[in-house]
Amino acid sequence: MSSRLAKVVDEMLAFNSPVFRSPQSALVSLKQAASAKTEALVTSLPTVQTARKPANTKVELIRGLDSLQLMVPADGMSSSTLSTGGFTVAWNFGIGMWTVSAITGGAPLLFTAFSIPFWIVGARLARDTFKSALVGVRLNMDRDEFSLREEIVGGTEYKVRSGKTSDLTEVDLFVSGYINENPVRCIRMVAGAEVITFGQNLELAEQDWIVSEIRNFLEL
Repeated sequence: MSSRLAKVVDEMLAFNSPVFRSPQSALVSLKQAASAKTEALVTSLPTVQTARKPANTKVELIRGLDSLQLMVPADGMSSSTLSTGGFTVAWNFGIGMWTVSAITGGAPLLFTAFSIPFWIVGARLARDTFKSALVGVRLNMDRDEFSLREEIVGGTEYKVRSGKTSDLTEVDLFVSGYINENPVRCIRMVAGAEVITFGQNLELAEQDWIVSEIRNFLEL
């Protein structure tokens, strides 16, 4: 109970108080207390914050009242891609040498099969490096539907995902893995049972900006 409302109740309990003698006065006091309480609650409600567009970003984003368009170009041979690519080559080379040594050394098949999970990780790293270097993302969204197209440099479609805008219930940053103990973040959109991720090689400021713009459009 607010201090103002508690004061009104105390006055009503006092037999000789003006509030007790005048029902109309008591009603006015209660309305004032309720109004003050409502104003306090409205003031305390969190507001949706929009991150500022980062300087020098190559990402293009246009948000209107009924549509949102986003274009994330392929990263090309950037320092980030080269770093990830170098780690991918080193990872797969190391696993390859270990596997060859196990096979030529006559190790049991079960021992050699131990390398399979590491080959899977290496394949994912190679895929992500390829996508960040050569694949751009185009997101189109209106109040009814959305589509996210991944396009290889030159305009060839690599992958297309689409659905109803009303099915998008969550948009956030998601840690998809770690490289050299550093978290790798991507933008995640949840549409029903489908999870869509993109923007892994963007800077954190760019990811925050895109997430805030999409969330504001969807009023999440």
